[in-house]
Amino acid sequence: ALWAFKDAQNSVDNVEIVCFEKSDCIGGQWSFDPGIPQSSQTHTSMYKDLWSNGPKEVGSEYPDYSHLEHFGKPIPSHPPRAAIADYIKGRAKKYDLTDNIRFKTEVTSVTWDDNGRRFELCAKNWETGVLAREDFHFVIVANGHFTVPHVPKFAGIETFPGEVLHSKDFRDARRFAGKRVLAIGGSLSAEDIALQCHKFGATSVTITNRHPMGYPWPAGISEVPLLTHVSGHSVHFLDGTQEDVDVIVICTGYEYSFPFLPPQLKTRANNTLVIEDLYKGVFFIERPELMYLGIQNQVYTFLMLDLQAMLARRAVTNKFALPTKQHMVEDIHAWIQKQDNLDAVKDWHALQTEYLKELNSLVMLVDDKDFLCLQMPDEAEEDKVEDISQFRNGTFASCFSGSQGVNPSSPCLESTEEVPLQESLESLGCVDFTSLRRMPLEDYATLEKQLIDRWGIHLGDSQYCGRHIAPSTSIPAGEVVVVLPPYIIQKWHEVVDNDLVIQVRPGGKQDALFSCATARSALDCCLHHSCDPNLQALILADLSVNMVARREIKPNEVLAFDYETTEEDLVAFDADFTCHCGHPHCRKHIRGFGHRDDAEKNKNLAEVNTQACSSNN
Repeated sequence: ALWAFKDAQNSVDNVEIVCFEKSDCIGGQWSFDPGIPQSSQTHTSMYKDLWSNGPKEVGSEYPDYSHLEHFGKPIPSHPPRAAIADYIKGRAKKYDLTDNIRFKTEVTSVTWDDNGRRFELCAKNWETGVLAREDFHFVIVANGHFTVPHVPKFAGIETFPGEVLHSKDFRDARRFAGKRVLAIGGSLSAEDIALQCHKFGATSVTITNRHPMGYPWPAGISEVPLLTHVSGHSVHFLDGTQEDVDVIVICTGYEYSFPFLPPQLKTRANNTLVIEDLYKGVFFIERPELMYLGIQNQVYTFLMLDLQAMLARRAVTNKFALPTKQHMVEDIHAWIQKQDNLDAVKDWHALQTEYLKELNSLVMLVDDKDFLCLQMPDEAEEDKVEDISQFRNGTFASCFSGSQGVNPSSPCLESTEEVPLQESLESLGCVDFTSLRRMPLEDYATLEKQLIDRWGIHLGDSQYCGRHIAPSTSIPAGEVVVVLPPYIIQKWHEVVDNDLVIQVRPGGKQDALFSCATARSALDCCLHHSCDPNLQALILADLSVNMVARREIKPNEVLAFDYETTEEDLVAFDADFTCHCGHPHCRKHIRGFGHRDDAEKNKNLAEVNTQACSSNN
């Protein structure tokens, strides 16, 4: 929400933002320190050695701040916990989002004053003990729902002589080495904790649940029907079987908890895709000035949160008109009917896809091409069905940067040490010319000689050589910069943005500035024509690009090119560009793919708001 409101504190919108954060840092669930014991101030439910259980390209990437921009090079699609936490903090730092946060401050109560038409909020700093009271016109609840354990009852479990814990208290699988573990649950926590215990030497791991997950578990992990009761060390299941265990880990999810809200302001959310009392999944229909973010069951977490936050901002700044309560109720019921007809996992993915597209139509946060990420969850689930032990080795391409995830330096189930983030990133290495392109040494030497002859630059002298630059990277004049593949080479109207958007047709043209040598072993170095005379380029056999800059190229600067070819070969950038080079084959004017100037965008947003207002009449 802070990101969405980052520039609303101006003379036009005049919004004052205050964020109350119970912990002493940002990051929420991802902010985990294994050295800090569990306490009432511990929000996270994470543990050592945790890796993302879904591709970061699906659920953990912001449209305005890619992982490529943050890390400066591709990282695995299922990164370790520390990488996601660092990424979240990087975005907050980029936009100075912590300026409006009151850390170590817990909200104790929120009530609505009908006379004053505002909320009365009380908050306590748990370090100083100071209790403060303030009034607000709007309240946004974004405290998550993975903190308060849901603990079902099983007969006899209270007398179990071994250890019983909820997944919230699971911190390190190493201490269960040599033990027989029972994991109760049928979703992500049970799945991952079972694999963690198996990896770190548990004698056996048994998963018990109502509906089997059915994955191809490795030897040492088994799945059985639901637990019925416990007798001593023996656990008994619905099919009449039993076995002895030493540890029971309850992986049954979490309760929604809003202890600071009175009953009349609490949503009745129950971990579904559609919430029965939240219009557009955000506005509490009994009191729309109260908004909730991220309450739904989530597939596309980060993108969904940004879209919801932008819709909340538009409502607060009077740019999104809420309809009548009756209209809101009817809209929610229509979504509930869709949810009631869901069957397979892919149907759940499809429904949240539809939801995100509707939100985007109201706020216009991203272009339609950026929703390519909504095709990935089904592929990720297929990877798990194929091999639950190795699915984290799969790689996906970012819809926002075009960067393809890379393989982890060590597969998840073989990685038995939680490596510090910087060391983990360094282990991925900087891909150089020879290792990436598999280029024969004689071809490499030829390329090097050409650059020395033409520019007086030696590849080994460049600090950027072999590094995947991010959009925020400034390229000093005279540097050789390698923009690493894979670029998504598609038809012109389907091109996906990357650091620099480059469109090349395999086969190319001998006289083109960008020419592809895919079908040839020799390098094709054509430096004859560029709409920007300060920049030239080489294309290598695998579509990697070497940018040779004669002047400093500033972060996010638009670079445009044209050459003798057809529209399908166009190199497009997200801006208009008029060329004055005088080349006979130059089309003079390029309109970048997906370009939408501010005036056009504001006009479209106004039309959306007008339609919303009309629905009230």
